Order: sequence, then C-alpha cells, then structure tokens
Amino acid sequence: MRIMNYGETYRKSGGHHWKNTPWNIARVELIRSLLGSRRTGLMLDVGCGDAWVSYNVADLVFPVGIDPSVEGISSAKKHGYKYPLIVADAINIPFRGDVFDKVLCSEVIEHVIDDEQLLKEINEVLKMQGIVIITTPKKHSIDELVFGKCEFHIKEYDEREITQLILKYYHILNIEYLDITKTILYLMYHYFPINSRIYNVINNIIKNKPFFIRNFLIMARKD
Repeated sequence: MRIMNYGETYRKSGGHHWKNTPWNIARVELIRSLLGSRRTGLMLDVGCGDAWVSYNVADLVFPVGIDPSVEGISSAKKHGYKYPLIVADAINIPFRGDVFDKVLCSEVIEHVIDDEQLLKEINEVLKMQGIVIITTPKKHSIDELVFGKCEFHIKEYDEREITQLILKYYHILNIEYLDITKTILYLMYHYFPINSRIYNVINNIIKNKPFFIRNFLIMARKD
C-alpha cells in the first residue's frame, strides 16, 4: 500500500472521472436516486476530486466541493465546472457548525488513514437530521478478484465493517449495492429512454439480489 499521489493521478488522466466509464455512470445514477428528485439544500462533496459527481447531481443540490488535490480541482474547472471548490483535506474540513443539509463522501473513506476522524469531521458540519451518503468499494470485490487489490486503498470494508463504523455516528437509513446487474440497468436508464415505471419494476426485482457486488452506497442521518 502507498499513499496516492493525487496530483500525479490527475496530471496523467486529465480528469479520469469525466470519461464516463460504466461503473462511474452507474454510481452517479445510484447517488442521484438516494438524493431524491427535487433540488433541496446545500451539499458538501468531501474528496470531490475532479468534481464529476457533483457536476452530475447539481440539479438536485447546491454542491460545495473540497479536495486536497490542486490538480483535481483545476481539472474540474477545465471541464467547465462552475460551483465552489476549495483545496482542503477530508480530515480537516474548513467549515464548522451545522452548515450543510447533505454530505457526499464517495470513494474517499478507503483512501484516508483515519476513517473515524473523517466521520467526525463530517458530523461537525452536517445539520441535525442532515443526510450523509458514503460510497466505498467492497472488500474482495470482483475488481480485486480480476485486477488485484488497489494499491491506493488504505483500508477496504465488508458490509459488517462499514455499517458498524457508520453506526457509531449516524442512523443508517438505506444500504444499496452497486453490482453488475444494477450497473447494466443504470446504463440503460442513462443512455436510453426507459419508462420510469418499467425501470422501478426491474430495480425492485434486482434490488435484494445483488450479483458480484462492487460498491456499497450507504445513506445515513445525523440524529
């Protein structure tokens, strides 16, 4: 394991999340489904990287992004991103008080040395009854089986480990799984005009029958 050089990553990729890979499209569609269908409130995107996720949910929330990578934020701006972005670390968030209605922490917790401090920092800036959405790769996922363990992940979690960690600070409302079948469904929804009623029927059928889980998406509330 080694600590990720974020600047090197974004210099090489030029904003790799903006390339719309199937997994990224499916992840953002699932995050959108958790945020709801109406634009409500102020959302902090912790570890926003090149702000691709924030860009794709800005019709549902007003996003404010923080990331330690100057290159990542520069990449977001090069892609025309117009919302506030701040160079800051996820375990030293530059806000205090109940500021945000929602916090997104997507594919970040596995990269930080102190995961408990990260959740404490989020708790400090989230309003009471505010919502946090945390996504993270599953330990021993299909990616790991095929490509090997990611060298940049400090810690990965199984479902019990990530839920027990989050329950120390929040009340869990929903746990979703990003797997192969759901990825295919979200790609169809993203690229083709599937009737929403048909989409909901299919989604309900596959929701509790995950097949090769790749990521956990957990929605929780600060009580």
